[in-house]
Amino acid sequence: MQRPQHQKLSERLESEAPTFADRYCAYYQCSPQEYEQHLLSRILMKRTKVLAWLLRTASPQLLHAERNVVRQSGYAYRQSDIQGVIEFYRHKFVSGDWYRETFGFRMSGKKLMLIAREVFEGTQQQTTVPEKRASGQRS
Repeated sequence: MQRPQHQKLSERLESEAPTFADRYCAYYQCSPQEYEQHLLSRILMKRTKVLAWLLRTASPQLLHAERNVVRQSGYAYRQSDIQGVIEFYRHKFVSGDWYRETFGFRMSGKKLMLIAREVFEGTQQQTTVPEKRASGQRS
């Protein structure tokens, strides 16, 4: 007979907690299907938005790395998880990429972190577990 594997309490609590994408959609009142495009449009640098619009037919994979950051951030349970995704993006895709460095053709990690802070703080009250009432208290 096999013993059931028990999840760590922290893992179980995380799996029951809303993700950043869940919180973002609730905070900005957008559907989960709109999440990626909605957030991406808020974190792209202005010149990137214009160039991406002009070049999207020539290169459909143009913003692949930025879309991946948005997608991966959606799975985050904490702001620090999002910071890790941003650091990976900077190291892997921005450093040494001539068009991202030269033209600033990228997303803003700072904007993403500001939005993440706003969303996590704005939805924190909705996701906290209510304290147990002391025995004998009536509602």
